[in-house]
Amino acid sequence: ACLIRPNYKIISVEEVAEINLPHENWTSTIARSGFGVEGEGEITLYDLIKSAVRHRPDLIIVGEVRGEEAYVLFQALATGHGGLCTLHAEDVDTAIKRLTQPPMNIPSSIIPLMNCIITVKHVRTPVFLESGKRLSSRKFVSVAEIKDAKTFPEVFSWNPSTDIFKENLSESYLLNKMASTLDIPLEKLLDELEYRKKVLMHMVEHNIRDYRSVNKVLSKYYNNPQLFQKEFLEESKW
Repeated sequence: ACLIRPNYKIISVEEVAEINLPHENWTSTIARSGFGVEGEGEITLYDLIKSAVRHRPDLIIVGEVRGEEAYVLFQALATGHGGLCTLHAEDVDTAIKRLTQPPMNIPSSIIPLMNCIITVKHVRTPVFLESGKRLSSRKFVSVAEIKDAKTFPEVFSWNPSTDIFKENLSESYLLNKMASTLDIPLEKLLDELEYRKKVLMHMVEHNIRDYRSVNKVLSKYYNNPQLFQKEFLEESKW
């Protein structure tokens, strides 16, 4: 979420407050249980997402979708809002099945409103500790694009034996679609992604890791890309 444009209007929806963003135009909303026998005053994720749409945000972030609130989120996507959410599932195929079955009931026809699904798993890496045991960690294992309800090619996949990601960006459905929409060569988009990768690696090497510092760097990039690139090439201090 720290990679979201700093000037975006963002509304987060959660049952428990966990998301913490540095964006100035970010509003956090939290669900609450009702009071008394009849549960008066209850505010559900469904209620919060409906309310969020009325505020016309650039992006709605839902901590976790489990029920009917998923349908409202997809309706928000259909009207041009951006959206992020988490969902518990074994893999992409299982995630799609959960979304299209009760209680979420997302029609297959609007599943392609999602751009991609990023899969995170708790895995054992090839790195060994001093004890001789393998290092376990939460890791991104794949990024799959959603072409339709049954087709989701991977553009990134993690190899557990080498701890290296295989990328297939030249065949990316979304990047090719974006290049066509912007009327620019795909290579230009790939060059921009490579440049952004170098910026991220620079932050890692200089220990720029906390979310506020990362946001500060990204703000400079989005506010003046040409000046930022000049400073980056000169290895100026941020």
